[in-house]
Amino acid sequence: MENKKFAEFKVGLFVFVAILVVFLTLFWVKGFSISLTEQSYEVYFEKVSGINEGDQVSVNGVRKGKIDKIELAGDSVRIRFNLDKTIKLRNDYNIYIAATELTGGKVLYVEPGKSSVEVAPEQALHGTPGADFSTLMNSVQDITDNVKTLLGEFKKSNDNLNNVLANVNDIVGDANMKSNLKTTLSNLSLSSQNLNQLVSESRNGISGLTSRLGKTVDNVDIVIGDNSKELKNTLNEIQTLTTTVDTLVSNLNLVVMDINNKNKGIGKFISDDKFFDKMNNTLSEIEKLTKNIRTKGVKLNIF
Repeated sequence: MENKKFAEFKVGLFVFVAILVVFLTLFWVKGFSISLTEQSYEVYFEKVSGINEGDQVSVNGVRKGKIDKIELAGDSVRIRFNLDKTIKLRNDYNIYIAATELTGGKVLYVEPGKSSVEVAPEQALHGTPGADFSTLMNSVQDITDNVKTLLGEFKKSNDNLNNVLANVNDIVGDANMKSNLKTTLSNLSLSSQNLNQLVSESRNGISGLTSRLGKTVDNVDIVIGDNSKELKNTLNEIQTLTTTVDTLVSNLNLVVMDINNKNKGIGKFISDDKFFDKMNNTLSEIEKLTKNIRTKGVKLNIF
């Protein structure tokens, strides 16, 4: 009986070990690992494509975790992933979705960074958009459109250049234009020769004129130096005369102001009509008296 129980125990133990080996093998094949050696993070993207739950997380090209869950979070996409605890994310981290091959799968690519400040596991991370195949095709399309536009502009420039060359050929090929151009160049050459000859002939005269002008300036300097005292006296006399004239003008202004003032002085008499009437009457009487003396003489009655 005891042997039978022992045999059953061995069979049960064997089955348990076999099941445990199978599960461990599955965990290893599928990339499962014990959670005690990993740390969970959350990263947010504006949008993602080509990546699924269970895809690997690569740190600088080395597999160090896997994606647990992908879900929408408002207008963003939240990816929850596990990462080996030995990997410490720094403040200057960079997380993006990268393609392992052009037509192959994608991985969540993590660059831990080199900053001295570490990122807490509960802190929300922000990913940068990766260059996937659709983005690459859109970029190629944009480049193609720009190239087409550039080729169109180049064609227009080429047409304009052809028109300019055609006009130049018409001008150069015209016999009259060639003749006129030769005549113009000949006249220009002749004018240049005449100008050189004129400058050569006038060089001596210009030199003499310059010399005489220099002597004249020297003489003027000498005259001014010899007569500096007389010039100073003359300037002083002119200044005195100017002061006197200014004083005279000021006095004349005062006289004119007195004349214009009707309340006193000369202005009062000039503006007084009665005064002028009396003066006129007096002069009239004097004139009559003078005429009477001339015609009748003066009779003096002494006694």
